[in-house]
Amino acid sequence: SASDSTVLMEMQVGPATIRDCGCTDVPLVRCPPRTPGKHNATSRPEYEPAGFINAADSDVHLYLWAGGCETLLTEGRPLAPGQQS
Repeated sequence: SASDSTVLMEMQVGPATIRDCGCTDVPLVRCPPRTPGKHNATSRPEYEPAGFINAADSDVHLYLWAGGCETLLTEGRPLAPGQQS
């Protein structure tokens, strides 16, 4: 409801800014590794590309929620404060 100050949707053009929400962390459920299908460089992707800027005060890893589990987007190293992906 509008009285609990919950953000229901945010529309932003350009990279999404990551901030500390001050909220309670929830358990992470990692997706099993998957084998990507054949890549066709001439076809339109099934997803829209996304960009992120880390405006938090610490390093962050980015995960994509995929209906029951999460896929790590920042393989190798986290985004440092001020870094863009």
